[in-house]
Order: sequence, then C-alpha cells, then structure tokens
Amino acid sequence: MFLAPRALDRSSLRPILVTFLVAMIVLHAWMFFRLRREIATGYPDFTIFYTAGKCIIQGRGRQLYDLETQFAIQREFASEVKRRENPLPFNHPPFEALLFAPLARLPYLTAYLVWALFNIALILGFWSLLRPRLPTLRGLLPAMPLLAMFAFFPLIMALLQGQDSILLLFLYGLAFSALATRHAFVAGLCLGLALFKFQLVLPFVLVLLVRRQWRTVAGFVITAFGLLLVSAAVVGWSGVMAYPGFVLRLSQSGGEAGIYPRDMPNLRGLVAGLLHLSGLPATLLIIAVSVALLALVAHCWRAQPERARPGHQFVLGFSLCLTVAIITGYHLLVHDLSVLILPILLIAELLVSGEIVGPARRILIASVVALFLTPLYAVLEFWLREMNLMGFAVALFAAGTTIALTSKPRPANTESPSVGKPAAQGAK
Repeated sequence: MFLAPRALDRSSLRPILVTFLVAMIVLHAWMFFRLRREIATGYPDFTIFYTAGKCIIQGRGRQLYDLETQFAIQREFASEVKRRENPLPFNHPPFEALLFAPLARLPYLTAYLVWALFNIALILGFWSLLRPRLPTLRGLLPAMPLLAMFAFFPLIMALLQGQDSILLLFLYGLAFSALATRHAFVAGLCLGLALFKFQLVLPFVLVLLVRRQWRTVAGFVITAFGLLLVSAAVVGWSGVMAYPGFVLRLSQSGGEAGIYPRDMPNLRGLVAGLLHLSGLPATLLIIAVSVALLALVAHCWRAQPERARPGHQFVLGFSLCLTVAIITGYHLLVHDLSVLILPILLIAELLVSGEIVGPARRILIASVVALFLTPLYAVLEFWLREMNLMGFAVALFAAGTTIALTSKPRPANTESPSVGKPAAQGAK
C-alpha cells in the first residue's frame, strides 16, 4: 500500500493509493448492501449486546450469564434467524452491559443503527485525534487516513457486526496520545476503560509493567477496580466470581458457542490450524510463546530520557507492543484487527516520510498490503475457512516493526520533526 518515495514521487503515489483505497471501500459498500436483510433480522454480533442490555432493563442482571435467559431474549427480537439452536452468547464483562441498556429500550434495528452511528462518530473522533500526527500522509491527500480506515476490512466488519472493537480502537488512540504527551496516568485510565476486551489489553499493560511505567499502571489498576465494583453491582459478587468459569466453559465448548480457533488470526489460531493442537498442549505452547514475545517487546521498546520528545522510536515501540498484544490475545476475531489501524497509520507515516528504510521497509509494505486486501479476507473466510492464516500478515507486520525499532537510527538531520507528536505542539 505504501511505496518507497524514492521509487515514486508523490504525484504518482497519490492516484495509486486513492484508487486502491476507493476500490476496497466500494467492495465494503456492496457487502453492506448484500447483507442488509441479515442485519435487520438479527444475525450480527450486536445481538449479544442488545441481549445484555435487555437483561439489565428487565431487572435480570443476576441472570446475565444464564444461557437459557439469553436465548429466550434473543428469540423475542431475532425470531427470524435460522440455524441458531443456541444463543449467541454475551461473554463480555458485566460492566459493559450497562453501556447497552439505553439502546435496549429501542427496537432492535433502531438500536443497531444508533450504535452504528456512534461507531462512525468514534471513527471520526479517532481520525481527529490522530491526524495532527500524520502530516506526510495528509500531504498526499488530506482525507487519506480516513479513507484508509474505511478501506480496512476488519474495521468495516466491526461496523457491520455492531461489535465494540471500534470503541477499543478509540481508547487505544487516546492512550497513545496521552503517552506521547507524557500524560501517563491518563493513558492508564483509558487502558482500564478498554477492559471490556481484557484479552487484548492485559498483554499491553503487562509490557508496561515490565517497563516500570508505574503511573500508567496505576491509572489502569484504579479504573479496573472501579469497573470491578460496577460489575458487582450488575451481577453480584457471586456473578463476578463465576464469570471466569463461564468464559472458560464457552471457550472449551467450541462450535456450540460459535468459537472456532481456526477463525482467529492470532497465535492461538495458527497453533490450531497449522499444528492441529488443542487442549492443554496447545494452551501451554501459546502461553510459552506469548510470554517470550511480550518479553521481547519489553526489551526492544527501550525507555526514553525523561525530557526527550517522543519520536519515531516511541511510535515504533508503541506499535510493536500493540501488535504483539493482538497476536497473543487468546480470543481474537477478524473485527478485532480493527485496532491494527492505529499502528498501521503511524508506521505508514514513517514509511512515506522515509523514516524506515532497508529490509524493515519492504517487510512492512508487504504486510500492510496483505492486511488491506479485502479479497484475501474473503478467500480465507469463505473458500479456505482458514482465517487464522491472516495471522501471518499480522506477524509479518510485527517482524518489520521489530527490525525498524532495533535498527540503527537515521542521522538526526533526516528525522521528521512531526512524527510522534502534534505538528504544532511539543511534548509536555
């Protein structure tokens, strides 16, 4: 997607990028049109959030994780859904159910559309948050980052499914901005609020803990404790204590809960799809490799001097940490890859501005092209039934980022002063 500026000048690069991105957006618009009836009848994942909201407004919070209760509620508003013999289970933490209680007072389709509009607002907010840090990309075309987001298949899947991955992306964007401007405690608060997808947040925070980012960790812990109290108010302490077992049982039930590791573009999916491992051996291997990868990230993401302005080393370190958190997250579906658009845009800025050279550049370009190729997702999902193979593209992106991070920095006079901080604002 992002070619070397030495190979093509910007006047040649712009039409190539725009044509590619617009082509992907047209495919996504066609997909929405084809699936409009399924959306209206209750097939999307938004069903689980609407169900949780219904439990709250009906005063059945203590039954939030009772599958029979969930299935009964879903049959009320999604009775036309065929081939669903079990509920699409709400397996997120209890506190998140409160977010959807107001939407559950609306008819299902209206609630879905309101949530979709909220997600679009989050995308626009994320763009506004990140755009000052992408001056070179905006130089190609002011709306280039926004086009890239709507051309990114995982983000569109999150929007179509009515998932909460876009909210996770927005919170990670806030955390990045806070860390870049040395508001470490605020970054921790944002990461804590993202615990509705704890499997994609805890690995990131673990790296921060190893790096002794105490203020960020403190903000995270305080928020986590507050959300624990909220969860107890929703389902009771007995419900909170039973929640981990509920999630574990769903994970072990596989197809009955619609959970297939080979659908996961992460380490777990690659272990299941390529090595055909399951059960305890697979779990032990995933844990061992995950710990090794997170330790590598903590080692490569070197601490900066206290008063140094966050530059491309910070951007690369944050991007690597987030990418590896995604790879090692135990439960990951394609819409969760939406979060990757943050490191992709940050590194695309470095690629187009010439900050990344050599093998890292070639590896990163190849991985980003693969991650943006919507037909590739279609082949893996509908033909091969092996979405786990997309994990190779994510791993390739992490490898290129690691090489760039550990390579010898370029001379100071060639470094773009705008990378990693707002164009007209220094670090605080």
